[in-house]
Amino acid sequence: MSEPYLKGHGGKVFLASELTGRSPLELLDFSSNINCFFDLKKVKEILLENIDLIAFYPDLNRAKWSLSNFLNVPKENLFLGNGSAELIFLTLWVLKPKKVLLPVPAFSEYERASIGVGAQIKFLVLEEENDFHIPEEKLFNSLKEVDLLILCNPNNPTGNILNEEILKECARISKGWLLIDEAFLEFVSFEKRPSLIEEIFKNKVILLRSLTKVFSIPGIRVGYLIGPSSFIEKLKELVPPWGINVMAQVLFEHLETLYSLFLEGFGEFLKEKESFQKELSQFLKVFPSYANFFMFKCSKEDLFQRLLEKGFLIRDLRELKGLGPGFYRVCVRRSEDNKKLIEALKEVLG
Repeated sequence: MSEPYLKGHGGKVFLASELTGRSPLELLDFSSNINCFFDLKKVKEILLENIDLIAFYPDLNRAKWSLSNFLNVPKENLFLGNGSAELIFLTLWVLKPKKVLLPVPAFSEYERASIGVGAQIKFLVLEEENDFHIPEEKLFNSLKEVDLLILCNPNNPTGNILNEEILKECARISKGWLLIDEAFLEFVSFEKRPSLIEEIFKNKVILLRSLTKVFSIPGIRVGYLIGPSSFIEKLKELVPPWGINVMAQVLFEHLETLYSLFLEGFGEFLKEKESFQKELSQFLKVFPSYANFFMFKCSKEDLFQRLLEKGFLIRDLRELKGLGPGFYRVCVRRSEDNKKLIEALKEVLG
C-alpha cells in the first residue's frame, strides 16, 4: 500500500478499496462522519419514486419553500448549495475578508477557502491539555483584530462545542462576520444544542448546514446557508441559476418525513455513542465529543495502516494544524460495527 494514511478527508473508500484489494462494501468506514442510525430505505424509495424528474431542470423555489416551512425562516434568508463545502468557498468569495480568525484544529477547507481569497489567517491554536476547548477570553480578544471568525460547532475533528451564550457574545462584540458551520449540530442532545437563527436578523451571522451527515447521503451533495437577506442576494449574483440538482430538490421537499426518521434513530445513537466512548477509553485517550465521532490519541503512528489491512478505515489527523502524528478520528457506527473495531484495536495495540 503506497498511501500511508490517505490525506485530505475521510470517506475515501474507493481509494482504500484499490489499496487493499477489497470491495468498498467489504470495508468498514469509520473515517466518514455520516449518520449510521438513519434508515436509507426511505431515501431510496423517495428518489426512485421521483427518478423521472431527472428529465427536468431543478426548481430552487420549491426546495426553498420546503426548507423555509421546515425551519420557520423566510426564504429570503436561505441559500441552497451543492454541499456545505462549496458554500464555504462561496461565502468567502462574497465576504472577501482581509483577516480571518480560525481556531485549530479544524476542518481544512476553512483555511483553503481563506487562502483562496487572499485573506491573512490568525490561527487560535487550541491546547491538548485543555481537551482542545476554545478559551473564551482569547476568543473574545482575538475578535477585535479580524473581520471574519470561522467556527465549526460542534467542532470537527475535536467534537467540542461552544454554548449559545458564548456564541451570542461573539456576535455582539465582533465588528466583522461570524460564519458558524453547524454540520454536526443535529447530533448534539437537545438540552445542549445552541440556537442562533435569531442572530442572523440582528448581527453579521451566517449559519452553514448540511443534510449529508444527518441523512447519511454524502453522494448527494446537499447543503444550505441561513443568513442576512443582503448577504444572500450577493451570493445569488455569484452562482448559476441551478445551484442544486433535482434529486436534492426532492429531498428538500421531503424534509419533514426524513427528519422524523432521523429522530427515530437518535435515541439509539446517543446510547451507542456513550457505550462506544467507554470501550475506546479503556485503552486510548479519547477526547470529549458532542458530535457523532470521537478524536483519540494513540502512540502507534502506523495505526491507520494496520487497521486498513484489517478492512477498517479511520481518519488519520496528522496533517491538521494543531495536531500531528498519533491523532485519529472515528465516527460512531452501530453496535456490531463498533465491537468489530474495538476487537481490531485490541489486536493491533496488543
